[in-house]
Amino acid sequence: MWLATDALVPDLGFARDSMHVAVDIGGARWPLWAWLPVMAVLLIGVRGALGAAPGSQRLDAAWAGISNVTTWIALPAALLLALRTVSLWNPSGILFPWLGLVWSPHASVALALAPFLGNRDRSAAIRRRTAAVLFALLSALLGAYALYVCQMVMIHGDEAQYLRVTQSLLRDGDIDLANNLKGDATEFHVMDVGAHRAPGSPPGKVYSKHPAGLSVLLLPAYQLGLDLWDNPRLGAALAMSVCAAAIASLLYLWLCHTGASHSVSLWVTLGCVTTTPLFLFSTQIYPELPTVLVSLIVLLRLDPRWLRPKATAGGAGSPWEFAPLALLVGVLPFLHPRYAPLTALLGLGLLWQAHTSADRRINLGVVSAAGALCLVMLLSHNITVSGDWLGNFRPGNAWDEDALAPGTWWMSLPGHWLHVTKGLALNAPWFVVAVVPGLAVLAVSRDRRLLAVVALYTVTAVVNGIHPDWTFGFCLPSRFLITALPALALGAAAGLDTIRRTPWLGVLLCGTLAVSWDIIGAAVHIPELAFEGEHLPRAAIANFYPMGIHGFRHTIDSIPLPDLLLWTGVAAALIVTTLPEGTGPMWFRHRLTMPAVVTIALLGPALWGLAPSSASRLRQNLSPYLKVLEEGDIKGSTTLNSTFRRLREGKALEDGSFSADEDSSPGTLAAYYMPIQLPGLYRVVTRGVVAEGTQTAYVSHQRTLPALQPWSERQRIPVGAGQDGTFRFDYYHDRLQLGYLHYVYSGTGSLRFGHTTQDFHARRLQLRQEEAARFDFRRTPGPHAARDNLEQGRYLARFQLAGGALSTLTEKQPTPAKMAVVVSDGSDVPFERLKPWYDSPRRMHHIIAGPDGVQPQREALAAPWWASVPLVGDDVYELSFLVREEGIVWFLFQYDGPADLDLEEIVVYRQHLDVAQ
Repeated sequence: MWLATDALVPDLGFARDSMHVAVDIGGARWPLWAWLPVMAVLLIGVRGALGAAPGSQRLDAAWAGISNVTTWIALPAALLLALRTVSLWNPSGILFPWLGLVWSPHASVALALAPFLGNRDRSAAIRRRTAAVLFALLSALLGAYALYVCQMVMIHGDEAQYLRVTQSLLRDGDIDLANNLKGDATEFHVMDVGAHRAPGSPPGKVYSKHPAGLSVLLLPAYQLGLDLWDNPRLGAALAMSVCAAAIASLLYLWLCHTGASHSVSLWVTLGCVTTTPLFLFSTQIYPELPTVLVSLIVLLRLDPRWLRPKATAGGAGSPWEFAPLALLVGVLPFLHPRYAPLTALLGLGLLWQAHTSADRRINLGVVSAAGALCLVMLLSHNITVSGDWLGNFRPGNAWDEDALAPGTWWMSLPGHWLHVTKGLALNAPWFVVAVVPGLAVLAVSRDRRLLAVVALYTVTAVVNGIHPDWTFGFCLPSRFLITALPALALGAAAGLDTIRRTPWLGVLLCGTLAVSWDIIGAAVHIPELAFEGEHLPRAAIANFYPMGIHGFRHTIDSIPLPDLLLWTGVAAALIVTTLPEGTGPMWFRHRLTMPAVVTIALLGPALWGLAPSSASRLRQNLSPYLKVLEEGDIKGSTTLNSTFRRLREGKALEDGSFSADEDSSPGTLAAYYMPIQLPGLYRVVTRGVVAEGTQTAYVSHQRTLPALQPWSERQRIPVGAGQDGTFRFDYYHDRLQLGYLHYVYSGTGSLRFGHTTQDFHARRLQLRQEEAARFDFRRTPGPHAARDNLEQGRYLARFQLAGGALSTLTEKQPTPAKMAVVVSDGSDVPFERLKPWYDSPRRMHHIIAGPDGVQPQREALAAPWWASVPLVGDDVYELSFLVREEGIVWFLFQYDGPADLDLEEIVVYRQHLDVAQ
């Protein structure tokens, strides 16, 4: 039954002014994710067979495993099937506007994952081997992600400030930035950046307001990146990724150390390292990751019997252990002043561990001596950089004098979870489902681990929330909760240990974990969008329910009451359904309490929609792929109208229009940031157009900022005006990318235009393809070019490359592969007119400066390393184009970089649109 309903294509509509969803059946297809639950059941059967004795016992064991897991997931699967059926009844979408979620692929993923939520335990030796394997695998995975991020995203925020100090230490042997030269930052950045001078710096000195601890730690990585690849930023990012892998490995060991089983610890660790915030920040150059690493090293050597009296493991006992542990704790204040409370907590833990050890006096003396040494070094450093023994710890020396604002907690503490773009609940909702019940279970069972959770969360997240800028500025989501990761993981482990016993709760947890992975996938596709949470509306889950409506921005003065009530209801429902029977206060044990609380939580989104502000927030957060729902009927795809934001411009007249004539120099007359380009149909409209001579507009699509990499796919459109003085052009775009629009004056004739807007129709087209031509270049020396006579129609050219180019991932700006399609539209174009294309780098400013030769209709500059990435790299080397009149079409290719990469063949497909669409 589940396979049958997964084969149906849901047609979802959502009202624009109220919380109302409608679901219809829009067709049928057989998606890959529909098989995931079946594959999971078969895998468990195979696992049971392999664990049995040879012969007929293996078949019996396999069948027993399949029967058990089928029985276990039967109830949640039946519940989801019932909800899918109910969702087809229109009125149900008014009471339960979240019903679209049961049609998402995440439901199938949840059913596939839930059977693996076991409670197996392993010996200490196997745990250590598991930790080593985790470290090795995650170092490779996160290291590969670091290579990718350094290609796709420039340094943002304060990352450059930490690297400036590292560079100064290597070049000058000090942290004074006064003698750094202009342009020094381009050694690790694509542009020069100024230093953030601490106000407390002595006269004539420029000390960074960012602590020097991380910069010192990055010295080896920076130098290694500089020596090996001339890319110190990559060396630093790889060091952070190794740090993140070590955090995951130690987190697993620490959870086992505190009493969680092997399976629970492994699940929680994998959840933490593959979702926000740890995964996204595994490449970011900030002090949080080293802080978490130090915390886990120390926590792992504290006796767990403080938290679990029946635990058998011990803690540190030798002076040779206490000395490095105390020194590690003493490093934390050098990383940032806000880690002082964490330093105190870990320091007290070490002192108590030394007090209870066999060599009490010696160990207490070692810890005290190491702490005194670190304190002397810190005071000396503070006096050097500010002349004040408190240094950066005193507000006004490095940060604003109002940097400590306890009143901020009213917004920051719930905001850490509910901020609309950076909140953990919206970026990794699995934490909510695991941590909230975990804290309740620890509380009702009077488990001492709750004290550890509260203490660690207080000295990390609560301290982070005291600053007025508690969102941590322009950065990736949930940075403020990275240092609280041990507290979150400990709470999640307690929650998972309870949740795994109830099938539908297990499916709920796995579903939110699948959503968290989906959100990470949206961030990985275009990492630039993840800053300020712009990736959230692009995740697949947004096409089934607008999760973003349930978060608030930090610019408001108080928490919206509807949001507070909604999330309180969700938390209460999670608690009442996970607490063991007979626990909690008397009113809590009443048989009507659970159904009443769960019902209120299920009705929560509909009740939230009754608030006056809900309609405006709904319109701002709805995915355009949720069709328009009016008067209970699904009307059709969404059309959005957008105004462009100017990137740069030439002469702007008083009325806001732009004009160029023969007295003007050729070049960009105006350039615009286009709204984020989603798959769909587009129409660009420019009014007040007067165009004489050959004038051109260029639409560029790319996944990186132009300042970082030149990679883009560019479309050339001749500019002309209709009778009403309006210039319009349409195009279909089939992938998520950034967009830019350039209006270019050729230097002859004239060009004038006014306001520019864009209409977007959220409709994905299913294009049928048939091969039209194929060109073999296996034994053909460059330059590579091919021509063919093509009929009128829409085509796709696929450039298939051979060789390997992974080595280019270590270069700052690898030489791109160039591809172009020149459409003659009935005229004859000799190859000699195409030769200037091979001599030009084909960046936008080169095209503007030298429009010699024939300009391609479509061209692309692509990263060479995509050719070595299986499955996901092929579409980078594709160009779609239109033939408006039968004639000759040229296909051009060039790669003159150092990698062993060459063109193998070009395959041209003609694309047909099904008229039924």
